[in-house]
Amino acid sequence: MFFKNHSSFRGIALYPNKNKVLSFIKKIKSIFQSSHNSLAYSLIAKLNPVIREWSNYFNLGNSSRYRDTARNVIYHLVWKWAHNKHKRWGKKLIVNIYFLTKNENNLKNFKKFKNVK
Repeated sequence: MFFKNHSSFRGIALYPNKNKVLSFIKKIKSIFQSSHNSLAYSLIAKLNPVIREWSNYFNLGNSSRYRDTARNVIYHLVWKWAHNKHKRWGKKLIVNIYFLTKNENNLKNFKKFKNVK
C-alpha cells in the first residue's frame, strides 16, 4: 500500500494480514480456554512463546494498530481469566494480585496498577 503525507513524502506502508491477526487472537483464546485451572505462572509460560513469536514477526512496518488490538484482547482475556479463577474476589483484590506496572522513579520496584477500565 502506498501512502503520501502532507509534506509530499511517499512510501510503502506494510500492514499485517487481517486473517493472520485473527488467527493469532484465536490461538491466544484457545490457550486461555485450555488453562482455566492452571496457575498464573504456567499460563504465562504458555503465552510467552506465542506472543513473542508473533510480535517479532510483525514488528516491522506500520503494525502498531494491530499490536494495540492484540494487546487489548490479551488484557481482556487476562482479566476474564482472573475473574473466572477467583469468583469470590473483588476487582480491587484481583488488581492487587495480578495487575502490576513499573514505577517510573525506580525501575526495580513495582507499584500497583490503578487504571482499571
